[in-house]
Amino acid sequence: VAAMRSTKPQHKPLTYKPIPGLRSTVYKFSQQEANDLLGGVGTTGLEGGAYVVLGTVGGIVVPLGGPTCAKRGTDYSESYILDVADLAIDVVRIVGRNYLGKEFTIAHRNALATQLRAALDGMFEVGAIMGKENVGYRFAITQTDVERVLGKLTIDLTLRPALELKWIELNISMSA
Repeated sequence: VAAMRSTKPQHKPLTYKPIPGLRSTVYKFSQQEANDLLGGVGTTGLEGGAYVVLGTVGGIVVPLGGPTCAKRGTDYSESYILDVADLAIDVVRIVGRNYLGKEFTIAHRNALATQLRAALDGMFEVGAIMGKENVGYRFAITQTDVERVLGKLTIDLTLRPALELKWIELNISMSA
């Protein structure tokens, strides 16, 4: 599964993706056992651990969950949520870096907002987030007078990864 992670795009979850070369599993978990291990709905109290549970769907072995080391039930307990957040941070920093150290006028602010929208809409187009502005993401650009002089910029980004109902809040700070 770790090798498979390195071959897939960063924003794509591994859940329910076929594992190449694996034809079957030795043990078949019941739905309740898989839920107990993954911390899903209807668990019997194990509270989910950091287990990768493999199952068979249509005769193909697939991961039923891709956990991280984060506490179960938190925003970052699934690997693809973390991957989407990392991708969003990279996208915002690439766009925002062009505006550091420059006079931050209304025209520059609007240009930055337009470029951020285009970049984040691109994340929707590749299936990383749920939708475009106000559906898949929201952002606010913040820069005080002191931060402007110091060449700092802060973008508060709220995004909804694909396949998720919850919003993830990120505070992205950059400096020249």
